[in-house]
Amino acid sequence: AGTATGLPFGDYAYSGLLGYRVLGLVPFPIPISWFYMLVGSLAIVARLRPAADTARVNWRWAMLAGLLMVAWDISMDPAMVSTGHWRWGGGEMFLPLPGWGRAFFTRDVFYGMPLSNWLGWFLTATLIARVMLLLIPPRRVADRIAPSSFPLALYVANGVMPVALCLREGFWWAALLGALAMGVPAGLAWRRSLVDVSTSPPLAQARA
Repeated sequence: AGTATGLPFGDYAYSGLLGYRVLGLVPFPIPISWFYMLVGSLAIVARLRPAADTARVNWRWAMLAGLLMVAWDISMDPAMVSTGHWRWGGGEMFLPLPGWGRAFFTRDVFYGMPLSNWLGWFLTATLIARVMLLLIPPRRVADRIAPSSFPLALYVANGVMPVALCLREGFWWAALLGALAMGVPAGLAWRRSLVDVSTSPPLAQARA
């Protein structure tokens, strides 16, 4: 787990504000929020990209979902640190690394976050999304999940809170960049109908 090893996110620790911890490490709300935000992210991808049940499309969708999760973290991480939900450490476990390696995992580049945090978010979210797409392939996501406005609304709603907290704390860049990074793809997805370049009919029609 990242809290025990510092990989891949960096040296961080959760406070007791998030409640019960799974295996004493990760607060229970964290995997739940990751799951429903990934569902929302995949729903956005399904509205913006063609659906096909191939390995290439699966990886492409997973990486785009990973980027949408990083967009969420732009404002959420500064907000949660400011409210005491977690904190960044000094990175003592990275002392054996060369200078550039220590800097990657420990240097403050954005409101206390090291670069490793965003890479960790992207890699972790991409891998989880890829597993989710093994269980629910892109065509099924496009047919069953993306048409509903609920996953998209859930994604947006969970972006509003950290942006508002950043505004309250005066973290102007975190609020602005977080709002843009989440708002632009969500807005495009909200306005566009599903894109499906396949010649096969939707699953619902195929069963008729």
